[in-house]
Amino acid sequence: MEQARVAFASRLLTETSKSTEAVARQVGFGTEATLRQAFVRMLRISSADYRERFT
Repeated sequence: MEQARVAFASRLLTETSKSTEAVARQVGFGTEATLRQAFVRMLRISSADYRERFT
């Protein structure tokens, strides 16, 4: 489930201008901190760094 949420969040981060907090809520992580932790755990990069690198 977490892998699917991170995949969806990564799409939203690169394809929309939604805040990381809004993306976190939309994909089911609840908070930006929880989203960031999941990104680091699965992709070895924070959600903010992911957006910066891939947009």
